[in-house]
Amino acid sequence: MIAVAKWIGTLAPTIAFGALAGSMFILGLGILCSVFDLAYLGLLIWARQSRELEPVDRAPARTLSVTAVETSTP
Repeated sequence: MIAVAKWIGTLAPTIAFGALAGSMFILGLGILCSVFDLAYLGLLIWARQSRELEPVDRAPARTLSVTAVETSTP
């Protein structure tokens, strides 16, 4: 939802100041930002669909490995 709101928030001034007011600079920047916003949205959707969610109690236990740091004495 936040990504969609961000995209709409970018699109609104792009239309208002770029398309309706005729500023090519604002229109160009707005289109570029919209492309990146849509790419971000697509990546979020892709990541959510490709990730298999499993309950916390069934998740494999992660172990931490602690390594010793070698020190040299003069």
